[in-house]
Parts: sequence; C-alpha cells; structure tokens
Amino acid sequence: MINKAIISEKSFYQASKSKYTFIVSKDMSKDEIKRSVEKIYAVSVLSVNTSNIIGKVKRTKKGAGKRQDYKKAIVTLAKKDSIDIFEVEGDKKDNKAEKKQAAKIEKKEVIENKDVKTTIREPKKGLLGGRTTNK
Repeated sequence: MINKAIISEKSFYQASKSKYTFIVSKDMSKDEIKRSVEKIYAVSVLSVNTSNIIGKVKRTKKGAGKRQDYKKAIVTLAKKDSIDIFEVEGDKKDNKAEKKQAAKIEKKEVIENKDVKTTIREPKKGLLGGRTTNK
C-alpha cells in the first residue's frame, strides 16, 4: 500500500526529472510498488528504487523516544508521464515575480512623492549619554 507522497524541496527537484518519492508499506516489493503506482496514477513506471529509513532516536521529557521506521520508494516514470501532486505551475512563479516588481515600483513612487521633513539628532556621547563619571 502506498501511504503518501513525500513533498519536499528535494522531491520537487526530482519530479522535474520524472522521479517521484513515496512512503510505502515496509513489506512491499519493488514489483508491487510499480503495479500500484501504475494503477493509481495511470502512468508507466520505468524503475523503482527503495530504501528502508530507520527512525531517529530523540530525547523527550519522559526519556528517549524513537521516530517510526518507514520504507521510501523513488519511482522513475516515462518522460511523457507526470503525477499532478508534484507539478508546480509556472504561472504562480511569474505572478509572484510580477507582484514583487510592482511592489518595488510602488515603493519608489511613494518615496519620491513624500515631502517629509526629517530632523537630525546629535548622537549621544559615551555610554552614559554625555554624562561623565566622578573620578
């Protein structure tokens, strides 16, 4: 059984190379993983790489605790196929860049249009604000 897709920076980078990462049941074989991915996502799988991840031991208030062990599968698909979960729309990136640029231009306009008088204060002298200690 495929438990869930791993969504991280590394998995998004690999998704651009048609490699998708999933957490699967520990007892699944590569062939079972291949068949289930092909059935669920309607794609053709070229290869499956797996690794058993041992959970880290972490200290808590109550003593030592351990994260759960799991099996990770990296599935390579044919170039024509992709899985929608991992797709990042290019439009969103462009919109963010456009919004950032518009905000910069707007900020410049606000700064140029301001007629605000500024006062300059004399800096304080020494650590005690100009006062001297008795010697």
